[in-house]
Amino acid sequence: MCENVLVLRADDYIARLVISRLLNETNVNLTLFLRDSQHLSIEKNERVNIVKRDVKDFASLNRLMRG
Repeated sequence: MCENVLVLRADDYIARLVISRLLNETNVNLTLFLRDSQHLSIEKNERVNIVKRDVKDFASLNRLMRG
């Protein structure tokens, strides 16, 4: 079974540290929810899905959490 992790405000400093560790130390799939991907330097990875939206967009968040 594959695990999925949703990271909110993925362009934040702490989130970037967590993302790096999750990619290096686990096999989880990541969905990164952020406003601006310019601050996120991540290599193309099939385990990463980037969603560019405001964290206050509750409808989008709800859809992502439901899968």
